[in-house]
Amino acid sequence: MPSVTQALRDVGYNPSKVRMLSGYGDANTGGHGGNETKAVTAVVLQGLGFEVFSDCGYTKYGFGALSNDSSQGWPSAAPRSYSVAAVVVAGD
Repeated sequence: MPSVTQALRDVGYNPSKVRMLSGYGDANTGGHGGNETKAVTAVVLQGLGFEVFSDCGYTKYGFGALSNDSSQGWPSAAPRSYSVAAVVVAGD
């Protein structure tokens, strides 16, 4: 699997710096709010987003989120709902 930097270069953007931040939230995750809120909060806190977002050298960003409604589970685990979020920031 290519790195985030390589994936950006493959589409024609050659950044001087790149960071990917990710977060996860479910019923077992501490904090307030729903799964989506917990996932975004984890991006900022656990992903050290507060360090990245204060750096004005990052001028481009992309955000993605995914939620599972728990309609299916893994063979070895009961179904449960969760959300994940990811932010890619890059600078020229």
